[in-house]
Amino acid sequence: MKDRFNASKDYEVNLKSEVELISLHHKIDTVLLREIAELRTDVGRLQGQLAQYKNTGSAQT
Repeated sequence: MKDRFNASKDYEVNLKSEVELISLHHKIDTVLLREIAELRTDVGRLQGQLAQYKNTGSAQT
C-alpha cells in the first residue's frame, strides 16, 4: 500500500514538473517571437536607410 502511495506521489510531482516545463517553454517562445519581430523591424529600418544611402550616393556622382 505504501509503495502505491509513493508511486502516486512521484507521478503527481512528475506531472507538475512537466506542466511547469511546458509553461516555461511557452514563456521562452513568447520572448523569442517578440525578439524576432523586433529584429525584423530593425532589419527593415536598416534596409531603408541603406537604400536611402545608396540613392544619395548615386545622386552625388
